Amino acid sequence: MLEVVSSFIIYFITHLLDCSVFSKLIGTKFKIDIKFIVLISIFSFLNIYAGLQYGSLVKLIITNLITFILFLLIYKQTMYKTLIGTIFTFIGVVLSESFFSVIAFEIFNINTISFMNSLFGLIVINFSIFIIYLLIFKIKFVVSFISKIMKWYEESKLLNLISLFIIVISICYVIGYKIIFDIFALNITFLLFNILVGIIIFIGGYFKEKSSNNKLTIEYDQLLDYVKTYEEEVVDKSKKQHEYKNQLIIIDDMIPKTNRKAKDYLKKVLNNVEDITDNDWLVKLKNLPSGGIKGLVHFKIKKMIENKISVYIDVDKKLSKKDNWVNVDKNLEDVSRILGVYLDNAIEAASKAKDKQIIIEFINGEDSIEFVLSNSYSGNISFAELDKEGYSTKGKNRGVGLSLVKDIIKNNKLLEQSREINGKFYVQKLYIKK
Repeated sequence: MLEVVSSFIIYFITHLLDCSVFSKLIGTKFKIDIKFIVLISIFSFLNIYAGLQYGSLVKLIITNLITFILFLLIYKQTMYKTLIGTIFTFIGVVLSESFFSVIAFEIFNINTISFMNSLFGLIVINFSIFIIYLLIFKIKFVVSFISKIMKWYEESKLLNLISLFIIVISICYVIGYKIIFDIFALNITFLLFNILVGIIIFIGGYFKEKSSNNKLTIEYDQLLDYVKTYEEEVVDKSKKQHEYKNQLIIIDDMIPKTNRKAKDYLKKVLNNVEDITDNDWLVKLKNLPSGGIKGLVHFKIKKMIENKISVYIDVDKKLSKKDNWVNVDKNLEDVSRILGVYLDNAIEAASKAKDKQIIIEFINGEDSIEFVLSNSYSGNISFAELDKEGYSTKGKNRGVGLSLVKDIIKNNKLLEQSREINGKFYVQKLYIKK
């Protein structure tokens, strides 16, 4: 009974410290309430049960799984962020145990087996590890470094995270056995195989994501080449259509009023002539200088109309001056890729909404050209989730190209992005510094 009570206290404190560390890593305030105490109490008993029923390796996996579920229930972060946070708390525990083992067993020559088998020794070991664990995560650099890794890795696929989890547990298990017991377990071969498989999956997943980004980059570059030609043809067609309609009007005036048959026929032809200058969005696009962006937006608006999406566009008249677009022209490939991703995602999200609407704005800011894209969407969006990497208005399936956009902006200091919810619209903004 005493052993169960002491184990419960140790697990309870472990979960308490793990939650304290995890809250630091995700940048939230650590608070204790009734729900929190009940949850860590339940999971502490589950840990005790796992320890009694299973061997050390299975117990190790179950313990980390319990910690992962506990974090998920208490902090309600994304599964990816929670998993990577669980990995780093586990690494912290292993490092603490390793430091203690080196100090106690190597420096002071304490008998490993006898000390661990006594209740007093077990309490001393665990509380010493707790102190070292807290000290590690008191270091600001460590917390800041891990937080950045968590933010970067949150976007990665679940398979990558699971494989990383396997790698970490396997390596730590091997190191733990070697340091504490100075022996190699019989299942080390199996563990090393897991490490190898995990590394292969991790590297494969990484290169798959990068190749997907490269494929998308090529597609948008090809689209840019196409829309440059398309843009010229649209402008030429607009002029010819306008000229053709004017000629028909002149001919109509030249026909005598008594010739009703010819008059009626010309009226019918004039009504059937597509006057693209009557489209409000096309008139607004005239304020964008030629060069590729105008053609890209025109091409995507046509796609929106095909999908029965209501489109509104507004372009600041001051942006008709070519001087404002120097940095856009220099970074045309990067800008067109980002706008392509934004517009494609907006079309897909708006197409699924009950009220299909998209608003496109080009604003002439003091220091930058602002591209603002607002689209209606279906479902719910949590405002708290918007600043997290990989979040999309389309939920689990994640907007195509978001990883590509993140990479582009990371490597181009002239580009910045932001996003927000404005009423019924999801708003994505790109800032292009002048």
